[in-house]
Amino acid sequence: MKGAIFSIITVVKNDCVALTETIKSISEQKCESLEHIIVDGSSDDECLKGIKALSYQAEHYVHEEDSGVYDAMNKGLLLAKGKWVYFLNAGDTLCDEHSLNEVMKEIKEELDFIYCDVYRESDSSVKKIWIQRAPYEY
Repeated sequence: MKGAIFSIITVVKNDCVALTETIKSISEQKCESLEHIIVDGSSDDECLKGIKALSYQAEHYVHEEDSGVYDAMNKGLLLAKGKWVYFLNAGDTLCDEHSLNEVMKEIKEELDFIYCDVYRESDSSVKKIWIQRAPYEY
């Protein structure tokens, strides 16, 4: 998307179920200034068929071998056109449909980096906020 504010990069390998959850979360966003880049490490579990079944079209879908998660993330970065990059891996979701719009309200020109707390839900359905510690000076 030309002029996107957010480039969301999702990396995945052999986990179509998790990818489907992430795609649903992104497709529900009310923010229209985003692009979604999926970097699939040559999955063999029919991820592409799963994406097509959702009638979802990411701006970029890369399906090729890579050297691991960081190589996949770097492939996504090379394709990103947004002003802000957000790594949202397969299985991760945004809190609700207004998440990106809420972040957009807080963006100031002088910022280079934004971080936030993470809402986690364990297998035992225990829900808690995982508070990130402030990043070191960048």
